[in-house]
Amino acid sequence: MIRILIVDDKPESLYLLRSLLQGNGCAVEEARHGAEALVKARQQPPDLIVSDLLMPVMDGYTLLRHWKFDERLRTIPFVVYTATYTEPQDERLARQLGADAFILKPAEPDAFMAEIREVLDKAEHGQLAAHGPTKLAEELVLSEYSQTLVRKLEEKALQLQESNRALAEDLARRHQAEAEAAQAHEALLRTLAEQRKIEEELRREQNLFQSLTGAIPDEIYFKDRESRFVRINDTMVRKFGLTGAADAVGKTDLDFFTAEHARKTYADEQRLMRTGEPLVNIEEKVTWRSGQVTWVSTTKVPLKDAQGGVTGLVGISRDITEKKQLEARFLRAQRLESIGALASGIAHDLNNVLAPILMGVALLRQSVHDEHDRVLLGTMEKSAQRGADIVRQVLTFARGSEGQRVPLQPKHVVRDMLKFADQIFPKNIKL
Repeated sequence: MIRILIVDDKPESLYLLRSLLQGNGCAVEEARHGAEALVKARQQPPDLIVSDLLMPVMDGYTLLRHWKFDERLRTIPFVVYTATYTEPQDERLARQLGADAFILKPAEPDAFMAEIREVLDKAEHGQLAAHGPTKLAEELVLSEYSQTLVRKLEEKALQLQESNRALAEDLARRHQAEAEAAQAHEALLRTLAEQRKIEEELRREQNLFQSLTGAIPDEIYFKDRESRFVRINDTMVRKFGLTGAADAVGKTDLDFFTAEHARKTYADEQRLMRTGEPLVNIEEKVTWRSGQVTWVSTTKVPLKDAQGGVTGLVGISRDITEKKQLEARFLRAQRLESIGALASGIAHDLNNVLAPILMGVALLRQSVHDEHDRVLLGTMEKSAQRGADIVRQVLTFARGSEGQRVPLQPKHVVRDMLKFADQIFPKNIKL
């Protein structure tokens, strides 16, 4: 069996390489960087090494240089597998150091294995170079290696400059937002100052307003030309969590709702007062500053003085949250019904796919006597059976019925989970 040493600092890359090579009948040893790879190779030399280039502790170029100057290792084929060093000069440097193949990530599995087999075949027939550059040429190679590292550092520096530029722009936007917030705060302070001018008039009208609107379950409110609350009824007092209607005088929607909702409401009301066209039975979602979300149906009409000029507006809002929730539940039920029908159709199609697989495995088992092949057939059968179980669960969901309840031993479930975790988790994690 071919023994291959794979070197990469990324666990997911090691996992994919290991799965591919083991699936093609190879024995695999792993290392996380060049120094670890050298120690393992010197203890037990492999038949071939596949190494990344960009790694901590010792990178792939340095590992390659040490490999080709080691008496025991120099004849063992060295394959570079990289996604970072992809330029022609990167490959030229690797070849000068003695690399026998240079493969870019990600490579198609078939193409990757073909390259590995070709290198092994050349090694078997003595067609590979046994060492890297001579001592005389090593200075030139090391110079090119230094240039390669400098180029990569320059690329990283350019990326850092771009990140710093983006950060500077973000800071500028934040400063602008802070300035706008300060202006908004100043505007609010001016609004509060003007509020005192109309408090006396509001007090005289308060009793009349409370008499007319106190018993109405809908929310009734008056606003001035700047969309500030002038009067609200008891229903709105309770909604706003105020102790009395006077607490709302001079406030705006920004005091009770999110900034986004308040800005939209302000724009709609300013357009209403500018055009004089009322808003009738407008359904809208209201997001409160507390995070609560409600739905209301609102009608707003302009208020005019004796000369016909618009001085403000009056609004009536009805809470339709429960109605919207009922509509949402109805739509959700319809979607679930559609999803169930779709899941049922997919499950039936998958059953048609899995049935021949299970039948074929059963037939093959009768004619296969090799233990390795029987284990492989068992694995295929378990996977197909697992798919069939999932299909049954999907059908159970699609039909809206409860699944079959059967006793089981938790240790079997834990054992299956441990097998899966042992393949996925990094080797430095002990289960």
